[in-house]
Amino acid sequence: MLRGNPERLDFIMALTYLDLQKIVRSALGGGAPDTNIGFGNVVNMAGRDLWNAHQWNHRIRSRSSLNFTAAQAYITLPTDFGTMESLKGSTITRSTLLVTPATFDENVANGILPEGFVYMCCVTQPTQTSATTAMGAPRLELYPTPTASVTAALYMRYRAQWVNLSADASYPNVREFMEPLLCEWIRCWAMGFTEEDKGSTAQRLNDLRQSSVWDAAVNEDGLIQGDYGIIGNGQVQCIGAEPIDMFDNPSYTNP
Repeated sequence: MLRGNPERLDFIMALTYLDLQKIVRSALGGGAPDTNIGFGNVVNMAGRDLWNAHQWNHRIRSRSSLNFTAAQAYITLPTDFGTMESLKGSTITRSTLLVTPATFDENVANGILPEGFVYMCCVTQPTQTSATTAMGAPRLELYPTPTASVTAALYMRYRAQWVNLSADASYPNVREFMEPLLCEWIRCWAMGFTEEDKGSTAQRLNDLRQSSVWDAAVNEDGLIQGDYGIIGNGQVQCIGAEPIDMFDNPSYTNP
């Protein structure tokens, strides 16, 4: 699927931002996209789009600890935070309840405290301070407001978003098995910008999603965790398998 000048890539090592910019140049036959767009913007727009095109398992990050700050009703989340996977209290006496922003505001306005040692939480995006500055990191709002500072008060897992690249020697936050698909995704974006008469970006991406390159990436990503662990009696429930008790009950029929 990768075409053009062979000197643009070195497959011995993971691809850098410079390598990905060369993909754009190669897709355009050695030319450059519109000067108002640029190589870097094409790479980063394509990367963000690919990350949102599927619930990629490789985006799930290791467990993060979140700290309480006394009299502060929120926690600033990691800059690469994309979507929440799980949120738990770090002790049995501290738990969390994720709610919508509307429910959160209603409870705060009415002074309705959660029962027990529970913190009501919702993820929000702070208002942009000015049009000349980028959006800040998301926040996890808390209710009630912590009265004391606590280290590792909560544990969180999340799916990371694409991290914009700017330095030529930097690496994208991507597993190597995703690189062929990332390269083709970038090509679709580059050619869609400049050769729309031969197919829009959306049309090219739809074709790519029907290809073996897409299937290979999805299949490999799906094998990152092949089962849910030991359930009992030495049995393992595999992802996508039939219910375990169908093997124990001869009269079981699949509805």
